[in-house]
Amino acid sequence: MNTATLPLQTETSRPTPSRKPRPFSLPCPLCGAMEGLTVRTHDLEIACVECGADISRADLQEMVSEIQRLLAWIDAAR
Repeated sequence: MNTATLPLQTETSRPTPSRKPRPFSLPCPLCGAMEGLTVRTHDLEIACVECGADISRADLQEMVSEIQRLLAWIDAAR
């Protein structure tokens, strides 16, 4: 079984001769490690290379929701 990991990439950042894939700079929602999130190629699950934890879609969605609430607050304060 293949257990290699790849950096999490945006859907639009496909490899091209002029542009390399760019990993997300999201912190692990469990340990806070920056740029530690990877997708395991054998099961397409998200994991943290620092703490080794499996990261659920719900964990990531909660983190994104918190960022969206922060941005909404900043926009309302302007």
